[in-house]
Amino acid sequence: GGAWSADSKMITYHHRVSGSNWDIFVYSVDTGQSSNITRDEFFDADPSFSSDGKQIVFVSNRDGNDEIYSVNVDGSNLKRLTFDPRIDSHPAFSPDGTQILLTSNRENENADVYVINADGSNPQKVTNWDKTNETAVRGGWSPDGTKIAFTSTRNGNAEIYVMNANGTAQTRLTN
Repeated sequence: GGAWSADSKMITYHHRVSGSNWDIFVYSVDTGQSSNITRDEFFDADPSFSSDGKQIVFVSNRDGNDEIYSVNVDGSNLKRLTFDPRIDSHPAFSPDGTQILLTSNRENENADVYVINADGSNPQKVTNWDKTNETAVRGGWSPDGTKIAFTSTRNGNAEIYVMNANGTAQTRLTN
């Protein structure tokens, strides 16, 4: 699936170009044209727009393992944001563009939800269930940036939870 820009003028998505090569594309609603903005031989996926529509965050294995990157919508100014030997994935900008939500197994073998600054600094683990997986996804931020929705297997099934952006007040929504 794709992710809309806040102004509804663009959609970003990943698409297989060949074999295991997936690239990030931006589709313009006005022109009906798609542009490949990563054009590389690596796996690039899970793109998400910044609230101003100028940047996209995504996951890529271009440096040996799955890390989070940002790029301008025209494909310029590629930046690696995370530097951890474990898997980082599912990035999403906060509504104000100052933070990025992501999923990582950097502290143990199971996935947890993290929040980092938009420049990749100050990673904060906001879920902490050691024997289960917690996963953040695009659309995980509430529109005002105060809450995060995520999935968790802590009760045996993949269920939807919501919490404050700092990880407190985790509440199960589905059963």
